[in-house]
Amino acid sequence: DKATGLTSFSDKPCAGGHQIVKERTPEEQAISAERAALARERSQLERERAALRELQQAQPQSPPPASPAGQPIDLHACRTAKRELSIASNMQSESEAGKRRRMNAAIIEVNSACGTKTELIQEPAVHHFGSKR
Repeated sequence: DKATGLTSFSDKPCAGGHQIVKERTPEEQAISAERAALARERSQLERERAALRELQQAQPQSPPPASPAGQPIDLHACRTAKRELSIASNMQSESEAGKRRRMNAAIIEVNSACGTKTELIQEPAVHHFGSKR
């Protein structure tokens, strides 16, 4: 109360529109500033997403990639097959023959899924030195 200098509590607003606001700690101020910055970032991202959607809708849709034979390529299946080929080519615990079999199976999958024509790995030629016939 201005007249008496005493603090009073009430369930009604202060006369004259005065309001007492609790002073915030530095931590509370930092949290508030961080929340405001995040809200501005979210708003900016949403504006950018909306602009991107408008651009995508304005551009004609391109057909999915096709294999040399003209068949559409399943990009997920192609990526999966390529990943399996990469795993097979990096195997070190199998014998050479086992690794070759697994890699050839993976090459066949890649060729099928991606529409490529990678050749299979051939067995090494066997040379007989010094044999009599």
